[in-house]
Amino acid sequence: EWLGGKVVFLGARGKWILTVCGQPMAYKSFSAKQYKVDGGSYEEAVEAALQAAIGRRYELIAEGVMKDKGERSKEEEHRSGVKGVVWNNAGKLWAASFSVGGKMLRMSA
Repeated sequence: EWLGGKVVFLGARGKWILTVCGQPMAYKSFSAKQYKVDGGSYEEAVEAALQAAIGRRYELIAEGVMKDKGERSKEEEHRSGVKGVVWNNAGKLWAASFSVGGKMLRMSA
């Protein structure tokens, strides 16, 4: 089981979220408000929050709570996370299938 994670920006809320895959509801938020310093800009606070989230991710990897992305299996490496997009191992390419006007279309890249 891959216990990776990702850092995602929620712009409307002004915060970064660190998620831990494989653990339900396992996340931590890093709000720009928390990292705002007097005289500093919003962009600087967002960057400081990002660096804190990344730093925490590395701490969790060091603690063994998460694994680094490089430790994923080949099968997990080729999951698109997008409905209709799959990895074609034989052709070593991504394939997408979708319906347009009742016709099934397939594409590869």
